[in-house]
Amino acid sequence: MYVKVHGNTDAEPLLYLHGGPGESCYEFCYHQAKRLKENIRLIAIDQRVVCRSEGINDNEDFSLDDIIKDCEELREKLGIEKWALLGHSFGGFIALKYAVMFPNSNLHV
Repeated sequence: MYVKVHGNTDAEPLLYLHGGPGESCYEFCYHQAKRLKENIRLIAIDQRVVCRSEGINDNEDFSLDDIIKDCEELREKLGIEKWALLGHSFGGFIALKYAVMFPNSNLHV
């Protein structure tokens, strides 16, 4: 999964979830990362199978829950206790479902 981190590692972490399905975090980061990185640790991903992230095999099972689990695995890998979520369009749906599946991982639910 493609991950881009902007900003101070001591700042409050924010996971940006792009719209789509099929969009990317590129546009948001291009326009907003400089503005947010002073006060927020912006973590942006291209969801699995999208743009700069790897695809899946034809016979590989894949669901919305897999995208959500990818986010939780990323949080753990980055050593983040809790983070805020910002979802655009379809990413908003992912953010809500993530907050329900992993309520202890969210700063603001």
